[in-house]
Amino acid sequence: MVEIVVSKELSVACPSILDLESSLVNITPEVLIEVSWGNSKQEQVAIKRHQNRKFKLYVPDLQASERATASLELSITLDSHLIGDATIALCNKKLYNWREFSRTTGVSATKNLVLKIAADDIRKGMKSKLAYVAKDVFLDGVTPSNADTLLRLRQLRGY
Repeated sequence: MVEIVVSKELSVACPSILDLESSLVNITPEVLIEVSWGNSKQEQVAIKRHQNRKFKLYVPDLQASERATASLELSITLDSHLIGDATIALCNKKLYNWREFSRTTGVSATKNLVLKIAADDIRKGMKSKLAYVAKDVFLDGVTPSNADTLLRLRQLRGY
């Protein structure tokens, strides 16, 4: 089991898996091992060697989390605060800061946030204009940072 946590402070303070690997033989497999994660090839190989252990990987930011998730072939987990921030950034006309939000969040996470917000609207029984935008982002190659523009165009056209 691998959990990725965004924490700039702990990503600097904790040792890396490479620093701890020689002493892992002295730690029982049930113990959670907390390490900083730089996403190097050596770290990826080391974590694969110890895939029967529980790891908490600390990364400095969302982009590092996205890269770690992709390189370790994990599914992206979106916390409720991030989803809330994304919803406000995308749908609140007064704030209108989706582009900055998507730049700091990363492409893969932003794509998944657009899909998650649209899916949640549909599950609530709402007619989601964002569902069309999610289709454009996932199937038509539109960059997720343009989701706000597409959403506004759909609202202006009335569909």
